[in-house]
Amino acid sequence: MSSTSSPVAHESEVTVRFCELDPYGHVNHSIYVQYFEVGRVEALAHVGMGLDVLLADADMTMVVVEIHTRFVASAHLGDVLRIESGLSSVGRVKATWLQRITRDNQLIATQRMVSGSVSTAGRPVRFPARLIEALEIFRVGDDWL
Repeated sequence: MSSTSSPVAHESEVTVRFCELDPYGHVNHSIYVQYFEVGRVEALAHVGMGLDVLLADADMTMVVVEIHTRFVASAHLGDVLRIESGLSSVGRVKATWLQRITRDNQLIATQRMVSGSVSTAGRPVRFPARLIEALEIFRVGDDWL
């Protein structure tokens, strides 16, 4: 996969709900991991390679191997957040997602996540060639965050 300078690979939106707030009125830190997951799942579905398709057609799923999240600003009830998702690398069994959440062009959080591909039996398996090809449109450089 060759690097491109795409400013936004895939965009999703979420609206902050009351149940996602901590006692201080901010989005709880653990919820951001879920928001980032929404972005990745929607990106896969966008190219017709949703988790349901991968499970049914390739007997594989993706698992989280590593997450690094950086919190920059707080989000609050009713905020509409944009999740931008890109991939900096895709190997045979691992992919590195780079993601950021913004509100009205203000950076809220970033995440670097490494996912692995495993069979339903839990063994590492190669990404299907058609998945690697489909993910190319989400390619961003390592410096995108």
